[in-house]
Amino acid sequence: MNIGLFLDVDITLTVGLIQEKFAELLGIHDEYIIIEEAFQSNSISSDEFGRKIVELFSKNDFSQKFVKDNFDNIVLNSWIEEILDLPVTVYLVSSAPSYYIYRLAKKYSIPKERILCSEYTFNINDRLVKCKAVSAQVKKDFVHKHKQKHLFSIGIGDSPTHDGPFVSECDLSILTKQHSGYLYAESLENVYTTIKSINDTIEKNALLSAERKLRKSESEQKISVSPHWKGRNYKLNNQLCFLLMPFSEEWSKDVWILIEDIAKKSGYECKRADEQNGRIIMNDLWKGLNKANVLMKLVWRTF
Repeated sequence: MNIGLFLDVDITLTVGLIQEKFAELLGIHDEYIIIEEAFQSNSISSDEFGRKIVELFSKNDFSQKFVKDNFDNIVLNSWIEEILDLPVTVYLVSSAPSYYIYRLAKKYSIPKERILCSEYTFNINDRLVKCKAVSAQVKKDFVHKHKQKHLFSIGIGDSPTHDGPFVSECDLSILTKQHSGYLYAESLENVYTTIKSINDTIEKNALLSAERKLRKSESEQKISVSPHWKGRNYKLNNQLCFLLMPFSEEWSKDVWILIEDIAKKSGYECKRADEQNGRIIMNDLWKGLNKANVLMKLVWRTF
């Protein structure tokens, strides 16, 4: 698809922070919020944040079963359903946990190759044991790599610190929280309207371009072959291409050899029109053109 849509998840897609909600459900919100505030203020790195979360959650019986049972307790913001349903290529780019994001992605048919998130690992006993965190730079590099596949890219996040670097990689960068240097989306309805408008414009231009190419192709196909030429050992359903060039005895042979070689490599067959047939074709296709000093060559491809 022509538009690549790169979305943060925490707060951008969800109401509040994902892990904060799980901490609340586990009854450890106060302990969690200390870690979260340290991360948001850049007092600790992404890696240290991940280690602290693993330590806190694992000692409080957090498991994949718990995630599955409480998945629907993570509420999505209004208009997210509509945004994810747009005919664009959606990427999820977030420091949020894989144990939630992969389930969300599956629900909306977003493949893993279009997901970047912090990878949380559970052991055989369904105990949280490890986190491979995602930094702002890693997210930026991910977007830089994948945006090349699209005609237009849109990045949406909420934090200038953690999301700013990756949304800035996009042609259009939007934050859901007001901050200087970024386009501010007052509501996700505005985001939906903007994306839809851009996509509609691109699709309209693509249709117009396709129509122009079709008209050009149809116009070229209107060139007919002389009735004198029909039946002369050539199938009537051949697609014919007539190549005209200035004539010169000195170089015409070498030029023909070059043309023949190029045509063969492209899957075409070539035959030089003889003087008599050349006159007949030219008389029928371009009245009066046969008076010019030209040499005609015939190139055709059978389908």
